Amino acid sequence: MSDDILKWLWLDKIFGTANPRKWEATARFASIDECYDAFTHGDCYGLNEAEVRRVRNTDIYDLDRTLEYCGKNNIKIYCYESEGFPERLKEIYNPPAVIYAKHSGESLDFLNESVVVAVVGARKINDYYIKVTEEIAGQLAAAGIVVASGFAVGADTAAHKAAIKNGGKTAAVLGSGIDYDYPRGTLAFKDEIAENGAVISEFLPDHVPSNVDFIARNRILSGISMGILVTQASPTSGSLNTVSNGVSQGKDIFCVPPMDIFNYNYSGVVQLIRDGAVPVFDAKDVIYEYYENYSHRIDIARNTQEFSQKSEDSSVFTGESKKSRKKPSARSESSSVEKKRQKPKMPDISGLSETQQSIVKALEKGGLLADEISRATGVGIMELFGELTELEIAGVVKSLPGNRYSL
Repeated sequence: MSDDILKWLWLDKIFGTANPRKWEATARFASIDECYDAFTHGDCYGLNEAEVRRVRNTDIYDLDRTLEYCGKNNIKIYCYESEGFPERLKEIYNPPAVIYAKHSGESLDFLNESVVVAVVGARKINDYYIKVTEEIAGQLAAAGIVVASGFAVGADTAAHKAAIKNGGKTAAVLGSGIDYDYPRGTLAFKDEIAENGAVISEFLPDHVPSNVDFIARNRILSGISMGILVTQASPTSGSLNTVSNGVSQGKDIFCVPPMDIFNYNYSGVVQLIRDGAVPVFDAKDVIYEYYENYSHRIDIARNTQEFSQKSEDSSVFTGESKKSRKKPSARSESSSVEKKRQKPKMPDISGLSETQQSIVKALEKGGLLADEISRATGVGIMELFGELTELEIAGVVKSLPGNRYSL
């Protein structure tokens, strides 16, 4: 396995971290071994002159020092082909070839097994939005949702701290190296996050960040997440770049409505709302989006009814005045809730292939990500997409945003 990691480190060094060229230039190979063998034996078809020079001048064994350093400093290395590499990252454009991580537990599997929501916002955040960010991020974490953010000052820091304070997990995605002290004086905070989740970076541990590195980071932050929540943001806020990545990746977008619709510093979310982002007034508005399909992963101490329906007691919701409405009977009052809670009706699977039947059975308990269906059924991801397409045409399954499927 260390040989595979070395080859991925070698590839990353040749093309540069976060450079999508590596995927264009290596698309013809089935594995990193095949790529390494071809390049080092002179088969550099598709590479430009500068890349060919780097292939010739880069000694793979010089990278042993990186492995040694990470081993001594409790930094795990995950390459694209290795076990433990976050599955959602494999689905994005230009995934990282290598990620470095400090984390609690044995692996990063909790990122695959949990609902992950990125909470982002302004660096120069006001007291109101700090309170909003802490309240919502804390409630999400308490419900078992992993709160991810970018470890910047302001909203990011507030989200990480609130998640830890409420006993939940949090993931910090960095634009610097894990062991580089940025923002200055935060190394101890990184260790605290690692003990309560994970700190992740695609850059070498001592990497000094530049502005473009934070932009590159954002695709990974959105990539590990199922949804993105924006709190305070101006139209030029970097958090909107994370949203842009999330939209292209099929993620759910949430935002806190602006504190002052006339104030430039709060207007970054206005266009998001106009474009269909889900307005958020407390954590329930986020939890509601996931509870139906992921109730087994969300720990709600309170009555689950409040996460299973909109506010039907509202005259705005029903289009009626309260005076004109009769109080519903106990049976009708709960009918919409029970309808939400019902498992999908199992279709007739007698005419389906054995593989298709296994997919339907995996979806019986609710919606799943494509990679979760693959793990549950043992069907390879490429074959799975073909089977899902046939099942969707047959009206047996339906596709949901973010590569999710349900009956």
